Amino acid sequence: MGKFKFIILLFLISCIKDPVLEIEKTIPEYLIGKWKIVEVYSSEGGEPEEWRVDTTGFEYDIDFKNSGEYFVQADSCNIGNYSVENEIITFVRDCNNSTWEYEIEILTTDTLIVITQIFELVKNKYVKVDS
Repeated sequence: MGKFKFIILLFLISCIKDPVLEIEKTIPEYLIGKWKIVEVYSSEGGEPEEWRVDTTGFEYDIDFKNSGEYFVQADSCNIGNYSVENEIITFVRDCNNSTWEYEIEILTTDTLIVITQIFELVKNKYVKVDS
């Protein structure tokens, strides 16, 4: 009987999952879909930073798939994978395996504002055009 209890105990212990190991990179539900850029917050030629209207002329600029893939309209290297962790979107381009990151400042059902900094702070504001 003791051997049977020991086997049951081993079985139960093997079913317990370590919560630290189970942390997954999750994609916020609101992010999935097609987004169009409408404004950019930056400075132009030493001018103070401010929001400026921006349009690419495309129906949408980026499409986030729930599979972790993305598609960008205005780039010749326009497909790849992305992940979201700690409010940071990390993109990995398929064409050259390069990566870049944006910090999510605001994400709602219809608005996305991301921050990046190459030489200076730049914020891009998107509106959702399709889920």
